Order: sequence, then structure tokens, then C-alpha cells
Amino acid sequence: MPRDPYDPNLFAGRVQDLRRIDQWLQNPGDRRLRSITGSPGSGKTWLLEQVRNQYAAAPGCLVLWTDAPSLANPASPSDAIDRLVRTAAETCGFDPRPLLDPNLALERRMEELGRRVCAHGSMRIPFLIIDGMDELRSQRERERVEDLLLAFLSGGPCARALIARRDEQALSRFGLRLIEVIHPLGGFDHREAQDQATKRFIHRHGLRSPPNFMQPLQNQIPEYDGSHPSMNAFLADWMARSSRTLSADDLEACLRDAAGGSLPDQVLNLLRVLCCRDEWTLTDLSDSGIHLDDPGMMELFQLGILVEAPPRYRVAEGFRGITRAWRRLRGDPC
Repeated sequence: MPRDPYDPNLFAGRVQDLRRIDQWLQNPGDRRLRSITGSPGSGKTWLLEQVRNQYAAAPGCLVLWTDAPSLANPASPSDAIDRLVRTAAETCGFDPRPLLDPNLALERRMEELGRRVCAHGSMRIPFLIIDGMDELRSQRERERVEDLLLAFLSGGPCARALIARRDEQALSRFGLRLIEVIHPLGGFDHREAQDQATKRFIHRHGLRSPPNFMQPLQNQIPEYDGSHPSMNAFLADWMARSSRTLSADDLEACLRDAAGGSLPDQVLNLLRVLCCRDEWTLTDLSDSGIHLDDPGMMELFQLGILVEAPPRYRVAEGFRGITRAWRRLRGDPC
């Protein structure tokens, strides 16, 4: 099942996160870069989309949106920057042509864009949002995007930037780390999970009297607390379509969906072992015959399912509970 595109009718929760972002946007101090961090499916992109939707029409903001893969792709960064320049020029009223010069270095164009939006933005707050940092597959791609982001913020001393990345994908550019504030994205509580499911029942499935979501979920899979938005979306859609109880196959499909559809059997079997402890040390892993440089472990790190907090390692929230329930329904409880 493909990951759902953002839909403002289905957005739920995150009231405190939105409030914190607004407070930061109004007064960032010297921390003009905000990084939303979390595991895959935790709602980072939807939160960025909601912020974009909320401030796009606000008279006091200039929202510029792009995605990291476009900036990192050697064939497309100029096109992505052109779109940012045209949007800013239309709103702020400056001549975009000097910044559209293909002979101008990309970092120089972003630096000049930052300078122009601060010089011409009047009372508007320039606000760059970059989604998809966790879709970048190499360190070189991440560094390319970081260089462009740093150029924009260096050129525009009044500018802010909001990005989303996984917990373990720390920024490599020292200049960005100096001005970064990290915003960990926590899980949903029961009320937020029920609100999310109710909206899906009503808007997607046309159910005027949506069923209670959390109670039957807790009855069937008590190992899972409803904290993971992507898994909630999968389970709510499943509940709206089916009257039967959840099976091991359903939960396996849920795990694969939350991982973006990419969860090879070898990696799933490794997750089956790792889910049974809240935390692992290197000694624990070694005693179980697991090594950090195993291909399956590297894949779990890359997917953001295995989170590193040296000297300990843990399976991300949501994934641990669903995997434990999957094991139990297979007749192989932890």
C-alpha cells in the first residue's frame, strides 16, 4: 500500500508541535533552523505539509517549499532553485532574472535568494521548508542539500528553515548545527489516535458513525499503544473494510507498509529478534550472534527502524509493539 499523500481533512493531533513551531517562527533567536526528527511513518512529512498549508496564506510569512531529492539530484537542483526564486520574486517583488542565471553557482544562487527575501520581504518572515531528507541515500547527497540550505540561511539573516529527518541522521555541516534546534516528534496518545482514525472513517470511508478505534485495537493487540500515525492509518483503513480480527499476515503487511513497502524477509526476521528487548547493548547483540555491520542491521538503521543511542540500541516506537504482536499471533511470542 503506498504511503498516503497529505490530506488536510485527515490531519490529526500535533497541537503542541504546531504551537512550538509557531513560537519558534516568531522568535527563533539564533536557532533559525528547526529539524523535525522521528522514525519512518511518525508523521514528519504530514506535519511539514500542515505547517505549509497553515502559513501559505498568512500575510506575515513567505513560505518556500522544496524537497531534498530534487536539490540533491545533479540533473534537477537548478530547476528546484528556479521554482524557489520565482515564488519569492512574485511575492516580494524583486527581479528574478539575475538569480535564474544558469552560470551562477548553486550555492551563490541560494545565498543571494536568502539576501533578496530579507531585503524585499518587508514584514514577511521568509520560511524555507525542505522535506524528504530521509529519502537521500548517500552522505554526499545529504551534504549537497546541507550546503544549499546553509547558503540560504547565511545569505538571509532574517530567514528560517524547517526540515524533517530521521533521529540518527545528524547534520554534518557545522554551520548548520550551530543554528539548529532539534524537535523530536513524539507518538500519538490515545485521544490523538482515536481522532486520526475517526477522521479516516468519516472522510475516506463515509462512515457517519465511526467505530471506536482504540478499544478493539487494544483488545486485539495490547502490545501496540496507538502511537504511530502511519500504522494507525493502515489499521484504521483495515478496520473500516473488514469485520474480522487482525491476523499475523495483517500485522506483517502493516510493518511493511510503515517501512515504506521495503522490508525484506531477512530484515523482518532480524526485527523479530530485536523487538523482544526494549534496549540492546553491543554485548547483548554479540551474545545473540548479531553484529552491527550485518546487512540486515544496516538496512534497519537506514530505514530508521533501529535507533542508535550509544551505547544502547532500540527498535523505534510502534515497530516494536506491532512486531511483538505479530510474533504472538504467529504462535511465537517473545
